[in-house]
Amino acid sequence: MAIGQRNYPNISPPDGDYPDGRIKDNPGDGSGTPINQLTNGDIQEFFAKLLRLQGVAPSGNPENEYSGHQYIDALTALLDSEWTQSTDKTVVDVSAIYGMTVDSFYCNYKQTYRDIIYQFEIVVSYSGSPVAPVILITVPYAAKQIASSGFSYGSCSLNGAVTATSFPLILSNINTPANKIEIQSSHTITTDSSINITGEIRYEKATPGHS
Repeated sequence: MAIGQRNYPNISPPDGDYPDGRIKDNPGDGSGTPINQLTNGDIQEFFAKLLRLQGVAPSGNPENEYSGHQYIDALTALLDSEWTQSTDKTVVDVSAIYGMTVDSFYCNYKQTYRDIIYQFEIVVSYSGSPVAPVILITVPYAAKQIASSGFSYGSCSLNGAVTATSFPLILSNINTPANKIEIQSSHTITTDSSINITGEIRYEKATPGHS
């Protein structure tokens, strides 16, 4: 909720330049807009909430070039974080295909306030009868579900592309519990195959903000 400037006492009436009115100086007769909890509380709470969202404890020092700018840093991080890298192969699940193994994995991801940008490269090898591959990748941060079965590639909440050597792939969906990318193909792979899979997707987080 917000009190809003137009609900402050002693403001200039709204006009085309200031649709919510404008605060007024006090010439000394009390006709100006007061500085009190009503007019200042929401502003202070905005900045306090900004720091809480990022888990930042106020230093107690003024914002300046020497001490730093915690509010600016928190806002920047909230809107666009740094990239994170991982080579943890355990997030890749190929158990649906007997005889398939994960040789290497690399991912690079970052979060905005609403979305996750996720880049990855997987090398898998296969020894067995010809089969259509199905690969699951556990991604960081749960995705927002817009239907009980998740959502399909090409929707507004999940978009990207996946490519592979030798055969076409489909970026199928993000499964319940909302943190697994499913990659599949209608084309079969043969025994003793080694496949390099790369992709980048962007998906909407279940809970906006940063963690």
